[in-house]
Amino acid sequence: MTGALKDGEILSVEHLSISFGGLKALDDVSFSIREKEIFGLIGPNGAGKTTVFNCVTQFYTPDAGAVWFRYDPERLRHHRRTASPDSAGAPQTEVIDLVGKKTHTIIRYGLVRTFQNVEVIPELSLIDNVLIGAHVDFRATMVEQILRLPRAREEEKAYRDKALKALEFMGLGPLSDQLAGGQPYGVLKKLEMARTLMAEPTLIILDEPAAGLNDNETEDLAATIRRVRDEYQCAILLVEHDMRLVMNVCERICAISFGKFLALGTPAQIQQDKLVQEAYLGEQE
Repeated sequence: MTGALKDGEILSVEHLSISFGGLKALDDVSFSIREKEIFGLIGPNGAGKTTVFNCVTQFYTPDAGAVWFRYDPERLRHHRRTASPDSAGAPQTEVIDLVGKKTHTIIRYGLVRTFQNVEVIPELSLIDNVLIGAHVDFRATMVEQILRLPRAREEEKAYRDKALKALEFMGLGPLSDQLAGGQPYGVLKKLEMARTLMAEPTLIILDEPAAGLNDNETEDLAATIRRVRDEYQCAILLVEHDMRLVMNVCERICAISFGKFLALGTPAQIQQDKLVQEAYLGEQE
C-alpha cells in the first residue's frame, strides 16, 4: 500500500490508540515524518510520548491504528541472505505497516531507537558494545564464527572497522578499547547513539537523549544530532523534555497531552499555540 505514505515521507502514525487496564494512554494520535527530517514529539509528563515510541517499534501492539514505514527492500534481501535475480526494475522503496511485526525485526527495515536509560554492557569495551548493533547484519553462520573460518574473520574485521568509524564520528575513537563500565554518562549516551549507526538506519528514534546532560553536553548533543542526520542521511524522531534542545534542533514538532493530539507545526508555531501553552502552563482564568 504505497499510498499510505505521501511522497517524501518515511513514517506515518495514523489514528494510534492503546489502553492499559482501562486507562487510555493514546487516543487517536496521528502525525507523519518526512525523509531526513528532525522531528520532535513533546508533551508534559504522562502525555504518552514514550508509549508512541513503543507502539512504533512494537514493544506495544496498539489497540487501533497503523504505523506506515518506508523501507528499502534490498535491506531485507541482505538480511535473509538471498539473492534477488528479479530486482532489476523493482521499486527502490516499499511501504509496510509495522503493527504486528516482531520487535526484534523492526531494525531490519532501517528503524532503530535509543532508550531513556542507557543500555550498555559494562563488562565489554566501547567497540564491542557498538558491534552489538550489527548483530542482525552478520551473514556468517554460527559454525563459521565458532571455528573462525575465513568468511567469519573477514566479516568481523569489516564490522569492527565500521564500529570504529562510528565511535570516531561520535568523538569516542580514543576510548574504543576501554570498558564501558565507569565511563561518564555523557560518553555512554554517545556510545548508545554510535551503536544505532551500525544499522545504517533511515530513521533513528531518540528517547530523551538529553536526560542527565549538563548545558554544554546538551549543546554538543544538538550539533551531533544534526551531524548524524546530514552524514547518514536519515530522519530523526526526538522525544525530549528539554525545550531548548527541541526548539533548537527540530524542524517540525508534534505536541500531545494525556494521549491526545494537540498541535503540529514549526517550533515557532508550537510556541505560539494556545493548546500547547495550556498543557504546559495551565489554563488561564
